[in-house]
Amino acid sequence: GTIQFWNFNLEAIAEFKVLQSNYSAEFGQGGGTIVQMVSKSGTNQFHGTAYEYIRNSYFDAANSYSISGVSPYQRNEFGVTFGGPIFKNRTFFFGEYAGLRERLGEPTLMVVPTEDQRNGLVTVNGYQYKVPLDSVAAGILAQYPKPNQPNGLFGANTYNAIYKQPTDMNQYSIRIDHTISNKDRVFGRASIINNKQEYTDAVAALEDPAFSSSNENSPRNFAVSETHIFSPKLLNTLVFSLNRQIEGVIPGTQKYTQTVTGDGTLSAWGPDTFFTKYVETYYNASDKVNWNWGRHSIV
Repeated sequence: GTIQFWNFNLEAIAEFKVLQSNYSAEFGQGGGTIVQMVSKSGTNQFHGTAYEYIRNSYFDAANSYSISGVSPYQRNEFGVTFGGPIFKNRTFFFGEYAGLRERLGEPTLMVVPTEDQRNGLVTVNGYQYKVPLDSVAAGILAQYPKPNQPNGLFGANTYNAIYKQPTDMNQYSIRIDHTISNKDRVFGRASIINNKQEYTDAVAALEDPAFSSSNENSPRNFAVSETHIFSPKLLNTLVFSLNRQIEGVIPGTQKYTQTVTGDGTLSAWGPDTFFTKYVETYYNASDKVNWNWGRHSIV
């Protein structure tokens, strides 16, 4: 299939191969770069690893557009692996987990009402007018952040703030290997990624975190394989796999109606309304025969 599966725990990879050209027949529909990966399996001894990679804004330089110095940034990548025997010399397991927690701060500019505009005073062509405000309009104007950069891009209406974008990723995998006989071996693996990027609309999130939409991107991969040895020269491998992609945009709370000014002089106020979700599923079955004949190898 065309599902992209990433963020796999590096401690759980036994070997990998990168193909960029001259693909074999089994990759006849592939394009671009193809990465083949073999996950680790358990052994007769229990073993495991743990790691964490940390980065934060203490080591970063200030963004040229920020008025408050270095933008906050925290990134934590961590994971564990553990494997061992279920039945010695026969059945083994290997499990892993990899996580990512990122909080990225970026300068965000908004067009917000001035104190006069919140009270219904507007200036047009140098003349100031008093516009009557009903309770609904006055309530919405009062919800905007107060401007904090009088000489900013939008003049007295500029609000410049650091928005901290959260990203959470969790990836799990479990593999079971079983030896049926001296000539037959099977394995099964299930790999799941749950990725969610909350509050992707910085303007909406600065008004109220519940207003912003979130992105979901959660692929799944399942595989079962059986290997049979006919002779020292003839080997057959049967593989069945399922790839599934769950992706979409989750809107913010719909408790309020989004308000947009007709002339676009203010940033929109209220929750995001766009929603989409789709699921793609790909099935793949392959049977590979390896035959070694003298100096020749036929697949």
